[in-house]
Amino acid sequence: MPSHPDRTGGGSPELRAKGRGPTLDRNLRIELMMSYRRLQLQFKALIKSISEIHGCADIHLLLLSMLICHQEISLRQLAELAGVSESMASIAVDELVTRGWVNRVRSSEDRRRLVLRLRTEGAQFLHHVMGEGSQFDEIISQVFDLTEPEAQFLMQLNERMLGNLQRELGLFQSISGLQG
Repeated sequence: MPSHPDRTGGGSPELRAKGRGPTLDRNLRIELMMSYRRLQLQFKALIKSISEIHGCADIHLLLLSMLICHQEISLRQLAELAGVSESMASIAVDELVTRGWVNRVRSSEDRRRLVLRLRTEGAQFLHHVMGEGSQFDEIISQVFDLTEPEAQFLMQLNERMLGNLQRELGLFQSISGLQG
Protein backbone atom coordinates (compact mmCIF):
# COMPACT_ATOMS: atom_id res chain seq x y z
CA MET A 1 0.00 0.00 0.00
CA PRO A 2 1.48 3.41 -0.93
CA SER A 3 2.25 5.82 1.86
CA HIS A 4 0.35 9.09 1.77
CA PRO A 5 1.73 12.34 3.11
CA ASP A 6 0.29 13.23 6.48
CA ARG A 7 1.22 15.88 8.98
CA THR A 8 1.07 13.42 11.85
CA GLY A 9 4.62 12.28 11.38
CA GLY A 10 4.86 10.32 8.13
CA GLY A 11 4.78 11.66 4.64
CA SER A 12 7.13 13.85 2.68
CA PRO A 13 9.68 16.20 4.25
CA GLU A 14 8.21 19.08 2.21
CA LEU A 15 4.83 18.68 3.89
CA ARG A 16 6.37 18.18 7.34
CA ALA A 17 8.62 21.21 6.82
CA LYS A 18 5.62 23.50 6.96
CA GLY A 19 5.80 23.03 10.72
CA ARG A 20 2.08 22.87 11.29
CA GLY A 21 0.44 19.94 12.89
CA PRO A 22 -3.19 19.02 12.47
CA THR A 23 -5.50 21.21 14.51
CA LEU A 24 -8.28 18.63 14.64
CA ASP A 25 -8.29 15.08 15.87
CA ARG A 26 -7.96 12.65 12.95
CA ASN A 27 -11.37 11.07 13.66
CA LEU A 28 -13.02 14.48 13.73
CA ARG A 29 -11.41 15.36 10.38
CA ILE A 30 -12.80 12.16 8.90
CA GLU A 31 -16.25 12.84 10.38
CA LEU A 32 -16.17 16.33 8.88
CA MET A 33 -15.23 15.01 5.42
CA MET A 34 -17.97 12.39 5.65
CA SER A 35 -20.56 15.01 6.68
CA TYR A 36 -19.74 17.00 3.52
CA ARG A 37 -20.08 13.81 1.52
CA ARG A 38 -23.50 13.09 3.05
CA LEU A 39 -24.61 16.66 2.29
CA GLN A 40 -23.46 16.28 -1.31
CA LEU A 41 -25.38 13.01 -1.70
CA GLN A 42 -28.54 14.51 -0.20
CA PHE A 43 -28.38 17.58 -2.43
CA LYS A 44 -27.86 15.29 -5.42
CA ALA A 45 -30.91 13.21 -4.40
CA LEU A 46 -32.99 16.39 -4.06
CA ILE A 47 -31.97 17.65 -7.50
CA LYS A 48 -32.66 14.22 -9.02
CA SER A 49 -36.15 14.12 -7.46
CA ILE A 50 -36.97 17.67 -8.55
CA SER A 51 -35.73 17.02 -12.09
CA GLU A 52 -37.77 13.80 -12.38
CA ILE A 53 -40.94 15.62 -11.26
CA HIS A 54 -40.36 18.16 -14.05
CA GLY A 55 -39.52 15.62 -16.75
CA CYS A 56 -35.83 16.25 -17.18
CA ALA A 57 -32.51 14.89 -15.93
CA ASP A 58 -30.52 16.35 -13.06
CA ILE A 59 -27.69 17.20 -15.46
CA HIS A 60 -30.13 19.38 -17.42
CA LEU A 61 -30.78 21.51 -14.34
CA LEU A 62 -27.06 21.69 -13.60
CA LEU A 63 -26.16 22.81 -17.12
CA LEU A 64 -29.04 25.30 -17.34
CA SER A 65 -27.96 26.79 -14.01
CA MET A 66 -24.43 27.21 -15.30
CA LEU A 67 -25.63 28.80 -18.51
CA ILE A 68 -27.45 31.47 -16.48
CA CYS A 69 -24.05 32.56 -15.13
CA HIS A 70 -22.04 32.05 -18.33
CA GLN A 71 -23.70 33.72 -21.31
CA GLU A 72 -21.40 32.31 -24.00
CA ILE A 73 -19.49 29.17 -23.11
CA SER A 74 -18.02 26.33 -25.09
CA LEU A 75 -19.09 22.74 -24.57
CA ARG A 76 -15.64 21.91 -23.21
CA GLN A 77 -15.80 24.77 -20.68
CA LEU A 78 -19.31 23.79 -19.62
CA ALA A 79 -18.29 20.16 -19.12
CA GLU A 80 -15.31 21.24 -17.05
CA LEU A 81 -17.44 23.53 -14.87
CA ALA A 82 -20.02 20.78 -14.37
CA GLY A 83 -17.38 18.18 -13.58
CA VAL A 84 -18.63 15.79 -16.24
CA SER A 85 -17.07 14.35 -19.38
CA GLU A 86 -17.34 16.29 -22.60
CA SER A 87 -19.27 13.35 -24.05
CA MET A 88 -21.84 13.43 -21.24
CA ALA A 89 -22.19 17.21 -21.54
CA SER A 90 -22.61 16.90 -25.32
CA ILE A 91 -25.45 14.40 -24.97
CA ALA A 92 -27.18 16.56 -22.37
CA VAL A 93 -26.73 19.72 -24.46
CA ASP A 94 -28.22 17.92 -27.50
CA GLU A 95 -31.31 17.24 -25.36
CA LEU A 96 -31.43 20.86 -24.16
CA VAL A 97 -31.21 22.07 -27.79
CA THR A 98 -33.99 19.64 -28.80
CA ARG A 99 -36.22 20.99 -26.01
CA GLY A 100 -35.58 24.53 -27.24
CA TRP A 101 -33.83 25.64 -24.03
CA VAL A 102 -30.32 26.19 -25.45
CA ASN A 103 -28.87 27.35 -28.76
CA ARG A 104 -25.53 26.56 -30.33
CA VAL A 105 -24.33 29.80 -31.91
CA ARG A 106 -21.16 31.30 -33.35
CA SER A 107 -19.13 33.23 -30.81
CA SER A 108 -19.46 36.99 -31.07
CA GLU A 109 -15.68 37.19 -30.48
CA ASP A 110 -14.54 34.41 -32.83
CA ARG A 111 -16.93 33.37 -35.60
CA ARG A 112 -15.10 30.03 -36.00
CA ARG A 113 -16.01 29.00 -32.46
CA LEU A 114 -19.36 27.49 -31.45
CA VAL A 115 -20.72 28.46 -28.04
CA LEU A 116 -23.82 27.65 -26.06
CA ARG A 117 -26.38 30.27 -25.19
CA LEU A 118 -29.36 29.88 -22.88
CA ARG A 119 -32.67 30.67 -24.56
CA THR A 120 -35.48 32.53 -22.83
CA GLU A 121 -37.47 29.28 -22.70
CA GLY A 122 -34.62 27.57 -20.85
CA ALA A 123 -34.33 30.40 -18.35
CA GLN A 124 -38.11 30.33 -17.80
CA PHE A 125 -38.09 26.56 -17.26
CA LEU A 126 -35.22 26.83 -14.79
CA HIS A 127 -37.01 29.63 -12.92
CA HIS A 128 -40.19 27.53 -12.80
CA VAL A 129 -38.29 24.54 -11.40
CA MET A 130 -35.76 26.22 -9.10
CA GLY A 131 -36.68 29.89 -8.90
CA GLU A 132 -38.29 31.92 -6.15
CA GLY A 133 -41.50 30.31 -4.92
CA SER A 134 -40.75 26.94 -6.54
CA GLN A 135 -40.93 23.68 -4.61
CA PHE A 136 -37.14 23.51 -4.76
CA ASP A 137 -36.87 27.03 -3.33
CA GLU A 138 -39.22 26.13 -0.47
CA ILE A 139 -37.22 23.01 0.39
CA ILE A 140 -33.86 24.79 0.20
CA SER A 141 -35.19 27.60 2.39
CA GLN A 142 -35.96 25.00 5.05
CA VAL A 143 -32.61 23.24 4.58
CA PHE A 144 -30.69 26.49 5.03
CA ASP A 145 -32.47 27.41 8.23
CA LEU A 146 -29.63 29.75 9.20
CA THR A 147 -29.35 33.36 10.23
CA GLU A 148 -27.47 35.65 7.86
CA PRO A 149 -24.41 35.79 10.18
CA GLU A 150 -24.41 31.97 10.49
CA ALA A 151 -24.57 31.58 6.71
CA GLN A 152 -21.77 34.12 6.18
CA PHE A 153 -19.61 32.38 8.81
CA LEU A 154 -20.25 28.99 7.20
CA MET A 155 -19.29 30.42 3.80
CA GLN A 156 -16.07 31.83 5.29
CA LEU A 157 -15.21 28.43 6.78
CA ASN A 158 -16.00 26.65 3.52
CA GLU A 159 -13.90 29.10 1.50
CA ARG A 160 -11.02 28.70 3.97
CA MET A 161 -11.16 24.91 3.73
CA LEU A 162 -11.45 25.08 -0.06
CA GLY A 163 -8.38 27.33 -0.26
CA ASN A 164 -6.48 25.01 2.09
CA LEU A 165 -7.49 21.98 0.05
CA GLN A 166 -6.47 23.60 -3.24
CA ARG A 167 -3.12 24.67 -1.78
CA GLU A 168 -2.38 21.25 -0.28
CA LEU A 169 -3.49 19.40 -3.40
CA GLY A 170 -1.20 21.58 -5.50
CA LEU A 171 1.70 20.95 -3.14
CA PHE A 172 1.00 17.22 -3.07
CA GLN A 173 0.83 17.06 -6.86
CA SER A 174 4.05 19.01 -7.31
CA ILE A 175 5.88 16.78 -4.82
CA SER A 176 4.59 13.55 -6.31
CA GLY A 177 4.79 14.68 -9.95
CA LEU A 178 1.04 14.33 -10.52
CA GLN A 179 -1.02 16.63 -12.70
CA GLY A 180 -4.47 17.90 -11.57
